[in-house]
Amino acid sequence: MRWVQWVEPFGPSSEPVYCRVSEEVAKAVAKQTAEKNNHTYETEEQMLVDFMVVHWADFCEAPAET
Repeated sequence: MRWVQWVEPFGPSSEPVYCRVSEEVAKAVAKQTAEKNNHTYETEEQMLVDFMVVHWADFCEAPAET
């Protein structure tokens, strides 16, 4: 499984907050957002690419098991 990571300025003083989801979750979020806006994707790869572009995301290492 691949993981996607991006940074959001959510801290009290806009400090970076690192966000990470699985590739499958990223696709699901993109699909849900598209459906709300009457948009459809031809492939799951397009969903992932759009998610990563919008969030300025990249692939990262899997999180450590806890």
